[in-house]
Amino acid sequence: FIAGAGYLTVIAELRNEFLSAKKDIAANMSEVSAALKNFDMKKANESLTAITRQIDAIKSQAQSVGIFQLFALGGKLFPVLNAVPGALDDFVAFSGAALGVGEEIDALQSGAFQMMFGGRGHELVTRLDALNQKISGMIALAVRLQASAAAVRVSFPSDYLALMAELYRNQTLIEGARELLGTAPPTHLAILFQNPSEMRPTGGFIGSYAVLTIQNGSVTNIDVRDIYDPD
Repeated sequence: FIAGAGYLTVIAELRNEFLSAKKDIAANMSEVSAALKNFDMKKANESLTAITRQIDAIKSQAQSVGIFQLFALGGKLFPVLNAVPGALDDFVAFSGAALGVGEEIDALQSGAFQMMFGGRGHELVTRLDALNQKISGMIALAVRLQASAAAVRVSFPSDYLALMAELYRNQTLIEGARELLGTAPPTHLAILFQNPSEMRPTGGFIGSYAVLTIQNGSVTNIDVRDIYDPD
């Protein structure tokens, strides 16, 4: 009886800790969503790291007193208990996948220009493909995590839909950039240079233009011409 009462006390303490952590996790999820929208990967990584630490702390404390084994036994009578360890694992996996996405975006933000204009276009294309795959994995984990949260009767953070929308938006941008960079044959892009001091409906007089030739992610040629040259 005393041992049972002790376990109940530990479970109650863990429950209170989880409820407290849940508010912090929800707040961090909101920050992740906002950071992804602004491509602020440093902030997103900080929030994701905080989530992972909180979940790991709860798991460590639960494992140290054998709560998960108790849940496995109790799960035969109360299935919701059996789903708790898996739900925590899903949350850690989701945070880990998101951190991987953040690392890829950081690398592209700091090095994409050099790759594109420095003859390393193949590396740029490879990184974009890897990022696209990681975002797909993150989306799949987010869907699974929502199901896990429902299984343990925990409401998913309200920013879940906003986060998913940002993931899909970013994936669309990456797929568009990947298609634009092309492989073979070369892709040709026209860039128009406008002079805002000479007002025109489009924003300014178009005095010159450039034609970029892109192949396998690298800019292989830039041809700048006066707007009257085609005449």
